Amino acid sequence: MKITINPSYTSCPAIEAFVQSLASCGGFDSGGTTLHDGRNTVKVFDTTAGRLVVKRYGHLTMLNRIVYGTLRRSKAERAYLHAFRLRKLGIDTPEAIAFVETRRHGVLHDSYFVSRCSVTEQFAQTRQGADILDALASFLLRMHNNGILHNDLNISNILYGDDTGGQYRFQVIDTNRMTFNRTLSMRQRL
Repeated sequence: MKITINPSYTSCPAIEAFVQSLASCGGFDSGGTTLHDGRNTVKVFDTTAGRLVVKRYGHLTMLNRIVYGTLRRSKAERAYLHAFRLRKLGIDTPEAIAFVETRRHGVLHDSYFVSRCSVTEQFAQTRQGADILDALASFLLRMHNNGILHNDLNISNILYGDDTGGQYRFQVIDTNRMTFNRTLSMRQRL
């Protein structure tokens, strides 16, 4: 098992215990509230360290188990690393807490990405008007101006809320497929 915890939380025993329980004790399957159950499963957990969201990436083909286990970073590790990079670039995303990879017979079996639970909701569930769409366009322009290409950008991968000043606040999720470039062409942006 490979466990990586955000350095800000390495001295938090509750986080460490929760992360270790995900795979070793079947904690993911037996706990939490399911937010999404499709190719991947997303659950929210109320822990002593606060509300955490865990995404378990779907089962992989044998070829992908070998590729992600040896040649390429797992989706969970990429989501974890991308969260730090996005925040450094000023693009909001839920805070990365940890990622976990489990292996069987030397190949990747499961991977989990753990983040703080966002207080925002899916943009798809909001009432839309011109002002919010203008704010969303500005947010996406800022991402593109930073060379960020989401590669799975759709309305369900954008979270929305209001900040204390009454301004719109957006967060991106499902970030494991992102690429980071110096610049993006107009074609890439579109």
